Amino acid sequence: MNNDALHDPEPCEDRLQTSLSLQSVTPTVAATFDAQLPFGDLPWKSFENFCHDLLTCLFPDAAIHQYGGEGQDQKGIDLEMLWADGNKWTLQVKREKQFGPANIRKIIEEHKIASKKKIILLARIASPKARDALHNHPDWQLWDRQDLSAKFRLIDPWDQHRLIDTYFPGQHFTLTGKLRSTTWLSPDEFFSHFLSDQALFHHCWDVVGRSAERLRLHEALADQSLKVIGLIGGPGEGKTRLLIDGLNHIAISKPETRIVIACGQSMDTADLAQLGQRDTLMVVDDAQDLESLDSLCRHLLQKANARLLFACHPAKAPAIETSLAQFNLHGAAYQAITLERPSQDDAEALVRQVLARHGGDQHLAPLIGGLCQDSPLALVIGAQLVAREGLDPRKFASSQAFQATVWSRYIRMISTSVGDGAGGGPDAERVRSLLLLFALLQPLDPDAAGVLDLLECLH
Repeated sequence: MNNDALHDPEPCEDRLQTSLSLQSVTPTVAATFDAQLPFGDLPWKSFENFCHDLLTCLFPDAAIHQYGGEGQDQKGIDLEMLWADGNKWTLQVKREKQFGPANIRKIIEEHKIASKKKIILLARIASPKARDALHNHPDWQLWDRQDLSAKFRLIDPWDQHRLIDTYFPGQHFTLTGKLRSTTWLSPDEFFSHFLSDQALFHHCWDVVGRSAERLRLHEALADQSLKVIGLIGGPGEGKTRLLIDGLNHIAISKPETRIVIACGQSMDTADLAQLGQRDTLMVVDDAQDLESLDSLCRHLLQKANARLLFACHPAKAPAIETSLAQFNLHGAAYQAITLERPSQDDAEALVRQVLARHGGDQHLAPLIGGLCQDSPLALVIGAQLVAREGLDPRKFASSQAFQATVWSRYIRMISTSVGDGAGGGPDAERVRSLLLLFALLQPLDPDAAGVLDLLECLH
């Protein structure tokens, strides 16, 4: 190499570019989550149910229902959508191995109901010829597997995971790129353990009394100007049963409202983001257990169609209301509903309901009602123990003595079940001691001084 070449920068740059071009470059592979939904694994009826549920998420303001069933004259449709303005859409669900122009013509010929829009929902990919067959029918649309998969990706993440739970279990990450969050549950999921009347403690009883609180709760839920509603009452006073009644009421009166119930003691922005844009009522039972309300409050301020319904112990209500006020969620935006002590008549009516269910002596209702008037939970458990186990309320000199016996037996039954299911497990006595401590410390604050020391001593 001559001296001129050493001082000429261009040959050096050429050699550098050549060297770089010869180096192997590892291609970047992007992870995508646009897989088409696996309708091939679904029976026809399940595919029809999926379409119904997907449409409910896409069009929450429409009333959607199945139009008859197999063997009935369905007039050429499977689903019907009714809009508030009187318009109607009709839908035909098809899960066919082969689907072409002849199928399109047959569907159109068999369709006998006047509607503004007609939609064919197809579990497979439509052929170009099938789509061409609709060119002269502007009021008809064809949504095939690709279309339905794309529309599925448009709905809120929480709704996506609910559909996956039902129709494609275990495929959350494959279909969405995210694992199933357990922060929010549906009312059926959250209250499932309390809606079986075979258990000693359940919420299947009719709401007795509480007429004033019940009316106030229903009115508050109907008032869209209220962003936050608080249901305040002590342990065993009926907050959860009244909460269930309120949620059932809004599910009927405003079916377009999605109801989600918080599960756990913390939530962050990502947990709230999955709720998306739909009209949503967020519910927090035992709100005093939440580590912080800040994320919830920010979400309420950002989403005009999001509301909060919480239940809490009276001792914790001031702290919760202070947190709400820091975000201006007070005054006209907030209503508190405090549960009052049941009347003697209400207590007696509830006891009669329980005794009737379990074949107990109705003559004991006034006595049990008087002994447990301050606690609907004690009324229900006590009446069941009287009817099912022969506990005689006439043998107790005071309300305190009767309730102490009721709670003692109830705790023994719970600890036996948790210990080993048979009553002699090594953990049964420890569980019983913990339950007794929790009852004494209500409302329990794990962060309070001395609580952890007490628990450690029992352990």
